[in-house]
Amino acid sequence: MGKINESTVMASNASPNLGFYDASTAARLAQVPVRTVRSWDRNGIVPPIVEWVDERGETTYGYTFEGLVYLRLIRMMRELHPPFPLRKVVSTVKFLRENYGPPSPKWVEAQIVSDGNDIWVLNPVTASASKSGQIPFKKLFEREFALLAEREDAILIPHRFLRWVEIKPGVRNGMPVVRNTGIETSTIHAAFAQNLTAQEIKSRFPFLTVPQLIHTEEYEEFLDTQLDLAA
Repeated sequence: MGKINESTVMASNASPNLGFYDASTAARLAQVPVRTVRSWDRNGIVPPIVEWVDERGETTYGYTFEGLVYLRLIRMMRELHPPFPLRKVVSTVKFLRENYGPPSPKWVEAQIVSDGNDIWVLNPVTASASKSGQIPFKKLFEREFALLAEREDAILIPHRFLRWVEIKPGVRNGMPVVRNTGIETSTIHAAFAQNLTAQEIKSRFPFLTVPQLIHTEEYEEFLDTQLDLAA
């Protein structure tokens, strides 16, 4: 069994339940091309800050759950139309982290807005009047941020899969699992890849329902599709 070396975590308030994701896994779960993840690492935007030491003493650097959320959020902002410069997007996420802390229900209080030319976190005290005067702005990602009150993985998992899948840094080292179980979604995906039917897989996991299996597989197929689109 390998271990996480927490001495490398660059945060004073780091949780012992960090999650651990190598670059490829982080890219897949955050729906970001691997080449982009590596580019953001080289440029110090979202670097891997945890090291995993295996039984042979070999070290692999990876991302925490918090880093995974930032990868996804930056990607979401970059996919807006018109696209905003990476520098501006990173500045917005950095402001969010500095003023609202790491991903948590507190983020529900934050409002990311855009006037079509710029993007920023709305200051609820000043209503950002000094930022854009009376220019109307649009609130972004309202549903995802509202769901953070109940789900810390709301930004990572598409809304249609939240009923079936969850990602918790303290469960299975932060890998996606069938909701309210410890069964990794990749395990179900592998079973379907063996051409087993949902009923046959259910015989192995009798506590799961057929709809759970089907929607879990749809989630895994969705992640695979995002990788194909980014290739």
